[in-house]
Amino acid sequence: MANLPAVAENIQKIGSELARASERFAELLPKNIPSAKFVSVVKNALNNNPDLRTCTPKSVIMACEKAASDGLVIDGREAALVVFKKRGKLENGQWGVVAHEAQYIPMVAGMRRRIYNSGLVSVLETGIVYEGEIAAGLFEYQAGTDARLVHRPMLTGEPGEPVAVYSVVTMANGHKSIEVMRWSEVLRIARLQSKNVAYQDDTKKGVRKGDLVGVWAEHTHEMARKTVLRRHSKQLPFDSNTAAMFERVDGLYRSEGEEIDHTEQDAPQDDEAAPPATAGKKAGAGKAALDRARQERASAEVATSSQTSAPERAEDVEDLEPVRDEDSHEQEDDRI
Repeated sequence: MANLPAVAENIQKIGSELARASERFAELLPKNIPSAKFVSVVKNALNNNPDLRTCTPKSVIMACEKAASDGLVIDGREAALVVFKKRGKLENGQWGVVAHEAQYIPMVAGMRRRIYNSGLVSVLETGIVYEGEIAAGLFEYQAGTDARLVHRPMLTGEPGEPVAVYSVVTMANGHKSIEVMRWSEVLRIARLQSKNVAYQDDTKKGVRKGDLVGVWAEHTHEMARKTVLRRHSKQLPFDSNTAAMFERVDGLYRSEGEEIDHTEQDAPQDDEAAPPATAGKKAGAGKAALDRARQERASAEVATSSQTSAPERAEDVEDLEPVRDEDSHEQEDDRI
């Protein structure tokens, strides 16, 4: 349980820091988003989520600066602030939560808007394919130089379990690009971050060790669409601002996310211990050659375009939203 007086004091600090940072936000935001509006939306998000009000003021400001740099409003649709429970050794030597930190997460709608604003994309579609649609011949995918994808969603009956997710992008110059991922591959990527996986049984919540938890459990399909879009972005020639948004997300989960996870060395050494935080990094590093090949292919396909391709990304680590802080906090009368 949070220390309520400490939480009230933290709220005041966050409010003061937001006021001081308003000029900085104005410098980063696009002209069509006033700094006052941006700060107001942030305050609303903080007031509506007691967990966020326990986060360190520094982490809140840093998250807001990243959102402002991407030109996205933290309204829960374009972007969101998500609570990370930073774990470490407490003063008594036990393993536990040492701080709550806010992290900026761009949502699918925000990523889509940023992509459209680049002016390089005319159409962007994502979709999920189900086993019933495959059996009924309602989905067709052909890879290669004459790539094509046809999906006629099943609107009646039970479609069954998902088997794939895709992203189709039509560039402004008419070039079409397709990315398809097997559902098993999406789930594998979700499990690269140990924070997305239950590391022990929880009979009260009906969760078993190894189950997906948090946002991945509650919004699996939305996260799958986001994952294929993230993968697809690595072979598309986005402008520098859009590429920078994806680079920031990559960097977030390769570095800060790993620090927050349990490590093999410090985590409790028993049968319920979480997998080492470096697992995702090792898996991503092994796909560097594949990413380079994808980037070269994308550059060749859009050679007729006047735009240059985005910098290649060395690791294939997807932006997986972290588990929301499940600790309950009593409601405060103090609001920012």
